[in-house]
Amino acid sequence: MPFDATDFVDQQTLNDLHLIQKARHRIRVPQLWCRDHLVSGNRLCMLGAIAYASGASLEEIRRVNDGAVMSKQVEDHYDHIISIIERYIPGYVLPDYNDDCLVAHTDILALFDRVIADYRHRVGLEV
Repeated sequence: MPFDATDFVDQQTLNDLHLIQKARHRIRVPQLWCRDHLVSGNRLCMLGAIAYASGASLEEIRRVNDGAVMSKQVEDHYDHIISIIERYIPGYVLPDYNDDCLVAHTDILALFDRVIADYRHRVGLEV
């Protein structure tokens, strides 16, 4: 058949997967990750990485870190991706998870990896 619904991949799910992968890549090594701030030098926390993946520049993230408001377009993607990731950490909100002294950089990457694996499975990509 020309159109088989089983081959249909939701574009929003693909977009979500792309943003989550981009955020993970941005903090892929400990030297690119931080706690307690969206941005510190060139280091980002999980939320900063999500903002960056959602289209914010490092300068915009620095301004938000200092109390400015995020642009609406970035904020919409940012809030959506945070809500997705928070489903994987019951009992936590993402800022608290990132900043928890018992949570290591490897835990942050493992969380991203769990979400990415689940989304890759949803769209039928090899894990």
